[in-house]
Amino acid sequence: MPAHLRKYDEPGDTHFWTISCRRRLTFFHDDGMKRIVVDGLRVLQQRLSVCLVGYVIMPDHVHVIVYPHARENDTPIPVSSR
Repeated sequence: MPAHLRKYDEPGDTHFWTISCRRRLTFFHDDGMKRIVVDGLRVLQQRLSVCLVGYVIMPDHVHVIVYPHARENDTPIPVSSR
């Protein structure tokens, strides 16, 4: 991660992620690649029980809004490694 960017992982916060392709290549223009992204987000939901608020798949990047709390538990799930 670039040094000028800061990480915030406050308990109870919703997180906005942007996942970009290397060199802004357009990997996600293909429906098959979009399905891989959606399947990966489903795995994130199922394995970690996080609440996926929404996502947008663009040709060269993906935006994700996630609320890192297990549905059955009030304990926040950390999303950054410090």
